[in-house]
Amino acid sequence: MAPELKTAITNLYTTFAQYPFRPEIDGCPCCVTAQDQQKLSAKALNLMESEDISRYSFESHDHLGRGRIF
Repeated sequence: MAPELKTAITNLYTTFAQYPFRPEIDGCPCCVTAQDQQKLSAKALNLMESEDISRYSFESHDHLGRGRIF
């Protein structure tokens, strides 16, 4: 990984560290299961891989939290 990219990622984690993690996400139970939500709190954010957040990233724009989670 390029040093500039690594620095940018570190800066993102630092910037967003002030916002609390909400383990329960208000969403459509048909689209996002309890297991999907559990995946989001099973690992530290910096240890997650694409398959850990793929469902969230796919559904978040129109099925989750009505904007409160952003």
